[in-house]
Parts: sequence; structure tokens; C-alpha cells
Amino acid sequence: GEGAITSDNIYDVVEDSAGNIWIATHGGGVNLLRERNMEAGHFEPLTAVAGNAPKDTFQKVRRLTLSSDGVMVASTTEGLMTFATTITTDTLQRLYFTRRSDNDLHSLYASDVTQTYISKTGDIYVATMGGGVQRMSADNLLADNLPMEPVEGIDANEGLVLSITEDTDGNLWFVREGSLNRY
Repeated sequence: GEGAITSDNIYDVVEDSAGNIWIATHGGGVNLLRERNMEAGHFEPLTAVAGNAPKDTFQKVRRLTLSSDGVMVASTTEGLMTFATTITTDTLQRLYFTRRSDNDLHSLYASDVTQTYISKTGDIYVATMGGGVQRMSADNLLADNLPMEPVEGIDANEGLVLSITEDTDGNLWFVREGSLNRY
């Protein structure tokens, strides 16, 4: 009903600097629980908050990654969705979409994104289903078709990268189906 979360398949939860809670669901897109609605537990689907939210796409969201300047990167089965978490007059400015493009050497290896990770140095890594890992080469995340670059030394044939994390020494760790790799 009204105010209910759009899916019980919750994959990730992130709090922004304003105290709003963003929820990634696999099947119901991104849901927003505004700080002012916490007590009432009133959830809003992204389709109600963003002016250009697609109704039937980008609904299977695996991970949410918040940049230091308040931009959310949603890793979905259809590509990346980015947006500023700043809400003015009760709506987001707009959403931006990055998908695989067969004719673009700087596009995603695959549109099915398992995770996006922002390192301590600010580099943004994107792991895709069957496609390996890329580094985003855009300074501004609020744009469509963000450019990607290959990450040297990461072999896509070693298996699917399920998760990325970083240790205190700045090494990236890639969790794969059958191994753990340090980069």
C-alpha cells in the first residue's frame, strides 16, 4: 500500500548526510525513507521522487554507493544509475543512466553491474557480470553514459567479481566465486 516498501528483496541500505535512508531492492528499484518520515516508516519509491525515473527499468538494484560529494551510484542489472541525493522541493533533480554500448570502447563491459566501489583515493571501480572490472574515468557522476577504462591486471576469465573492498594499506580486494584477489 501507500508508503510501503516496493519489494521485500532488500539488497543494500545507505544513509546520506541528511539522514535519509536509501534502500536498494531487487525488483522494486530504489526506495527512500526520508529522515522526517522515519517514525511513520513511510517509504517512497524513486519513481515518485525523481522527475525522470523509468517505470519498468532499473528495478533490480544490487548495491548503492554514495560518493563523498553526495552522488549515489546504483548498481543494477541494467547498468548504472546515478543521482544527487540532494532533494529540493521534495524531488530529485534527475537520474542519469549508463549502459553497455556495443559501439563505444569506453562503455561498460556489460550492463549487468554487481558492484561499484569508490576507493580512498576517489577512484571508482565497476564490476560487471561476466565482464570483469573497469575504472570509471568521469569527473562528474551526474551524466549519462559515464566513460570506463580497463583495469590492467584484472582477468575477467578468473571468474565473476561479486564484491570489492579496500584494506588499510589501500589494496583492493576482489571477492570472486572461487577466489580472493588483491589488487
